Amino acid sequence: MADIQIINRVYNLLGRNHQDSSISDEWGQIISDTIDAKIKIVLESHIWSFAIKFKKLARLTTSSNPSFNYEYLVPIDCFKIIEAYKPVDSGGVERINLALDSSSYEILGKSLYTNIDTILVKYKVGDISIEEIPQSFIEAVSYLSASELSMNLLENAQLSSMFSQTYQRYVIIAKNNDIQNGKVRQFNVKTHGYRSYE
Repeated sequence: MADIQIINRVYNLLGRNHQDSSISDEWGQIISDTIDAKIKIVLESHIWSFAIKFKKLARLTTSSNPSFNYEYLVPIDCFKIIEAYKPVDSGGVERINLALDSSSYEILGKSLYTNIDTILVKYKVGDISIEEIPQSFIEAVSYLSASELSMNLLENAQLSSMFSQTYQRYVIIAKNNDIQNGKVRQFNVKTHGYRSYE
């Protein structure tokens, strides 16, 4: 279920009061489902720094894809693989440089297939904590959700259009303020934690 902070914001935009939890309100589930869908849409629109992780993948003993020698499990929390790397060990720290060419691997379902014997991926997570999301992202999701709901629940096309325009403004602000680290990263083999280096 969508975070209560975003649910309350959408209720506020729609001009509707609700008691206690949104579950007890007849609009609650509709609003929650709409927000969940809109979060995914906004996540798809940009490589958000707060939704990025790195992970060395676990290799299976056999590959179910006849085109490749190795099969790796995609992380459970993965929304989308952005880049894949063959890490290089440097004194217990695995460094990554240039991303692999996309023709060197294939992603099907929850598996990544390749002929490379060690794979580390940069990926976008689908489950993000509300504490990590910038306020402009929350506003963008709220206005996008309210835009759809003002048509479906309020039958107000003018309000829907206004909310849609406000969504566009907030998503631009969120993208402009998003921190993108341009440094190459390292992966510590012992702690499985990344750190940047010059």
